[in-house]
Amino acid sequence: MPGGRIHVASSIVVATSGAATMLLLDRGIDGIVGVATGATIGILINCDADVDGGSIADFIIRHYTGRIVEVAWDLTWLLYRKVCRHRGFMSHFPIISTIIRIIYLYIFYFLIITPIRWVSGFVHIDWPLFLWWAFVGLVLADTAHYGLDKLDEMLGGRL
Repeated sequence: MPGGRIHVASSIVVATSGAATMLLLDRGIDGIVGVATGATIGILINCDADVDGGSIADFIIRHYTGRIVEVAWDLTWLLYRKVCRHRGFMSHFPIISTIIRIIYLYIFYFLIITPIRWVSGFVHIDWPLFLWWAFVGLVLADTAHYGLDKLDEMLGGRL
């Protein structure tokens, strides 16, 4: 399996190239920032949330926010890991796995809605459009993750 750093790098490439593409297609700030945000979020909300030993997201969260936040993050994904087999269809297949993780996180919706409402009072954002493009960015990051996993399988684990 490709290491977490490769998946992080692929998400950053997807975010950058996706934002550049949206800029060239003149999709507006919602599209540009939405795709970049979605792909960047893919670093933390990634296909490897199903790994019992944690993923690169756990390391990043622990490194930048501390052990307590990382334990809370790990507990958030506990049920997901029990239901989704690693590299299985539900956890890794593009679009399907993205939707499943979004629905799973919807459970925690009320924990994040307050800051979003606070920010929206200061910044005018077309939220439905922004969230659409963020979803597209996350799907692109998942697709890159899936492709790298398949490439690694074809190369016999040499990635």
